[in-house]
Amino acid sequence: MRRFGPILALIIAGLLAGVGYLYWSIRQRQVDQATAPPAPLDNALNSQAKEWAWSQTVGGKTVVEVRAKDFRQVKDPPLIELNGVELKIFHGEENKFDRVSSAKAHFSIPEGKMVSDGEVDIKLGDVPDGVLAGRLMNIHTAGVTFQNQTGKADTDQHATFVLDVGDGEADGATYDPQTRELRLKSNVKLNWRGKNPKALPMLIEAGELIYKEAEHKVWLLGWSKFARDKLTMSGGPSVLTIEDGNLRLVETVQASGTDQHPDRKVEFGADQLQIILAEGARIEKITGQTNARLNSVSKTGRTRIRSQRLDLSFVDEKGNVVLAQALANGAAVAESFPTVDPKPENRVLKSDAIELKMKPGGREVATMDTHAPGTLEFLPNLPTQRKRRLDAERMNLRYGANNQMEYFRAVKVTTHTDPATAPAGKPPAKAPAPPQTTSSENLEAGFDAKGDLARLEQWGNFRYQEGDRHAVAQRAVLDQPKNLMTLTTDARVWDAAGSTDAESIVINQTNGDTVAQGRVRTVRDPHRAVAQRMVTSGNNSKIRYQGQATVWQNDNKLDAEIIDIDRASGTLAAQERVVSMLQDKSKIVTVIRAAKMDYSDKEKVAFYSGDVFLTRPQLTVKSKKLRAYLVEADAESSATLPDSGLDRAFAEGNVEIVQTNGPRTRQGLGEAADYYVTDGRVILEGGAPQLTETQPGVKPNVTKGRRLTWLANSDKLTVEGAEQTPGSSSLRRKKPQAAPTPTTKK
Repeated sequence: MRRFGPILALIIAGLLAGVGYLYWSIRQRQVDQATAPPAPLDNALNSQAKEWAWSQTVGGKTVVEVRAKDFRQVKDPPLIELNGVELKIFHGEENKFDRVSSAKAHFSIPEGKMVSDGEVDIKLGDVPDGVLAGRLMNIHTAGVTFQNQTGKADTDQHATFVLDVGDGEADGATYDPQTRELRLKSNVKLNWRGKNPKALPMLIEAGELIYKEAEHKVWLLGWSKFARDKLTMSGGPSVLTIEDGNLRLVETVQASGTDQHPDRKVEFGADQLQIILAEGARIEKITGQTNARLNSVSKTGRTRIRSQRLDLSFVDEKGNVVLAQALANGAAVAESFPTVDPKPENRVLKSDAIELKMKPGGREVATMDTHAPGTLEFLPNLPTQRKRRLDAERMNLRYGANNQMEYFRAVKVTTHTDPATAPAGKPPAKAPAPPQTTSSENLEAGFDAKGDLARLEQWGNFRYQEGDRHAVAQRAVLDQPKNLMTLTTDARVWDAAGSTDAESIVINQTNGDTVAQGRVRTVRDPHRAVAQRMVTSGNNSKIRYQGQATVWQNDNKLDAEIIDIDRASGTLAAQERVVSMLQDKSKIVTVIRAAKMDYSDKEKVAFYSGDVFLTRPQLTVKSKKLRAYLVEADAESSATLPDSGLDRAFAEGNVEIVQTNGPRTRQGLGEAADYYVTDGRVILEGGAPQLTETQPGVKPNVTKGRRLTWLANSDKLTVEGAEQTPGSSSLRRKKPQAAPTPTTKK
């Protein structure tokens, strides 16, 4: 095609130039070679001849030879008529030439132009190494006009031609040898195969064609069409570039094309389109600029790409040219619309640079990457699906079977997830759930065979928010089928009611249940707590602390291995190594140790069991069980923990009460005892209660009775013996060396 200009010279100019030159040669020969007068001519003729011939030699070799069966020079109008014309253009050897044949031609002397009224055939001869590369081999046309002064040849008739790189046809042609420019006037068709005769041809059509040999370019004017195998394209004016006889580049405007196969269809287009071709007119690359677009449709879905620039790369797979890669730049948008059932979400990817790679066969997407910051949206197709948006600096999407996403990777990412809509036929929730937002340095997501999100992992400064609920951690993993979010390393969650810190926190996003482990710390009105593990349920109404657990509320504190709080019922239960600290308004602290404790905030009573040990300033109580009655709080505290001072304690089972007052010690024993904080009153009963009073240097004083009551504040003791004959006594302080002598009435 690079030498498509000689096509002109051979097709039109060669024939007509030879015929034109023939006229002037005849006149010269008539002058130089006068012979005997011929037979009388027709009055309308100046001359005539049969089997006329003319040739031109250069350096002793014939370069042009013209023959005609009949030659006539007409007087009026002045012209030369030739019948049975044959023109030979030699290639340096007399037996190697190109042949131009015309049944009829005439030359107008006043106009200086020659016209071949009949059909014209041009055939190229052979050369020692075969057909001349890039040259026309055969052309057939009619009605050719040649301008003698300029050498310009022209025809309005239909022309067909065969090249070593293809064949074609057009209506009308013009060639200007001075500019080496060929013009095919209308309805141009060219089947381009290139140098490989077995290659699938590319059909090129245009409203008009101009070939400039010096520039190795072909202009298709008005409109243009291209077709090769399953690929078709149409556009406005186009420019073709020829390299070494091969069609290498096609440039067009307002173009659109289709690559149609039984199981897939690829559509593309742009305001400006460039096609790079390999040998055999095989498409290698398509570049579209301004309003560039690509639409790929298969049995499993549709992928659509729009951008300012779009580069499509193709590969040859067993003779089929298939799409291998697409690179979109400038406001790029890639949309995926699955058609499998049940439908996963539609996906919309936006970025200034998107790279798409296809699987072998070009039917389905393999990967999609962004090379600039971008946004990925998941648009629901089902009521149970959520609308999600993801913004990231870089993204990588990998697709599995049926064009479904199977892996996603992003860096410097934020996400926004809307709540699921109500299922069909069900009214929406009165108070819809708030959206969820997250951010992190990195994100990875895995999808199931249906394209639904299965696992989402974010790490590096993870942040989460859902309404007033917040979370932070170094790493977060979402198990979507179970709707569980796991936070690890420096994990913290908080809302308006409080916060939880731990080494790891697992949140059930369906019901809000939470499991925190490792150095758990919580602040939750009205209490604070630490433990090795925490479990919440019932929208945080039920809380269990486990492993060296400690709960504070106001100035009170509770330690245990397990602490269960039910905020709805206002109850608390503690197990294993229970230590309860109660502080009253006077800042006096009561410490109660036990194996187990149960507390009801409604009744303000804490029940301890299992080797209970109570201590207060100057007082200790040991028992198997103890019921502590607390001072009524000034206001409702929704207390989950005893949050006021001790008002009264009732002990049961092997009770031992020890009270100290300076050097004096009183020890009471019994099966049950009541202790009243206000007046320091102690009542012992059951199991032969007794009271032993000791002080240094004095013999211990022992008092027994069915019921013993003493008031520490007033130093008064009352002893009741038999049930029918109660008695009482008073304890009076003596000098330290004298032991007190109790008086008993029976």
